[in-house]
Amino acid sequence: MLWRADDIPRNKFHLNNEVFLKRILISGIAHAFSNLPVSSRHMKITATTILLSASDLSTHMSCKHATFLNLQLARKIIPSPPVYDNPSLVALQQRGEEFEKDYIKQLKESGRTVAEISRGDTKEAVAQTLEAMKQGFDIIYQARLEQDIWNGWADFLIKVEKPGKFRNWSYEVMDTKLSKETRAGAILQISLYSEMLAQLQGCMPEYMHIKNPAGEHHYRIDDFAAHYRLMKKNLLQTIDQPRETYPDPVPHCDICKWWPVCNKRRREDDHLSFIAGMGNMQIKEVKKWGVTTLELMADLTLPLAHKPGKGNAQTFEKLSHQARLQHQWRKINRPVFEILPLQEDLGFYKLPEPSDHDIFFDFEGDPYVGDTGIEYLFGWYYRDEYYDLWAHNDVEELQALEKFMDTVMDIWKQDEKMHIYHFGAYEQSALKDWSANMQQEKKNLTAC
Repeated sequence: MLWRADDIPRNKFHLNNEVFLKRILISGIAHAFSNLPVSSRHMKITATTILLSASDLSTHMSCKHATFLNLQLARKIIPSPPVYDNPSLVALQQRGEEFEKDYIKQLKESGRTVAEISRGDTKEAVAQTLEAMKQGFDIIYQARLEQDIWNGWADFLIKVEKPGKFRNWSYEVMDTKLSKETRAGAILQISLYSEMLAQLQGCMPEYMHIKNPAGEHHYRIDDFAAHYRLMKKNLLQTIDQPRETYPDPVPHCDICKWWPVCNKRRREDDHLSFIAGMGNMQIKEVKKWGVTTLELMADLTLPLAHKPGKGNAQTFEKLSHQARLQHQWRKINRPVFEILPLQEDLGFYKLPEPSDHDIFFDFEGDPYVGDTGIEYLFGWYYRDEYYDLWAHNDVEELQALEKFMDTVMDIWKQDEKMHIYHFGAYEQSALKDWSANMQQEKKNLTAC
């Protein structure tokens, strides 16, 4: 088994494009994306006050250091970060715009009256929003909302049969999101919009809504009000009494414009997060021992002189060994690895006996196709030959799945001890999800 040292070129949260896209679409990290210019989504300072947006609220929950940097930028203490050109994020933004346009098209085709607010002058946009509410449009698209220092653009205001100050109706907020699951940042955003909306219409909405590819999801505002007030209070306290923070890596790094700046700082500081396999819990523990850099971790005396407060000593000894390999690579400027000794019940010993009929399988996919993405390439290596099945739509994808499973079962009949080897857990879970409505195929897959 090879233990290869690799001084990670990004931070541990940055993945290859396909995995990255699947992750942010599935996990909801991308909740803060909108089709507004970047300059309109973050805090600004005028001659008399500071203006905050819903993105500032969700960003603060995800990363306190991003708030600190945004505040420094707004106060013109630091320059704007270099352009962070990430094609994946651009594609995601475009996909979000398409999803939003498709939804507004559906609303219009349903016969409901739709008012579209111009996103030019913000004062005019507020006036247009208020007038559309007075006239009782069923849907108000890109509603401009402002209250004190807060401002934002709600994707949709949905008319409901609850009396407000405009007669027998009022409105509730709906935002469109690409993520399949609604995350805390999205809830904070629509909670803020709902509060601003209440000031305009004279009554607090009862519900707020998220539209994503899986459908419409409805949330009682009161269920999240306490959390929203706490997050809002925390942000306002930070704005009022800012404290310098450190750019520890967090999942928000994947979509943050400050990533190049923060990563440069971590590189200069030889941050512990660059040690392959080292997590936040281990970093916090070794800092108690005065170990704050990769080099210091590499120089850690073994066996440990400290008893870890969390975790076991063996874990930290392995991390120190890994840091030593990476540090050596830096010094000699060439790859460093070690061949680990063979031990029963560990590593390759845990693999089953090989079969001439073993299959090595992988997917290639595009999460932007349709509502849920598509696995466009089924590829596998079998008996010194490579096989592939291509799919350009849902029908071809299903046909590829069926053909692949037929192939697997034909091979399995020749040797029931064969195995399918794959890159990670994704292939297995995706195949089982697909076969959920194909019970025989699922039974066959489980047998493999």
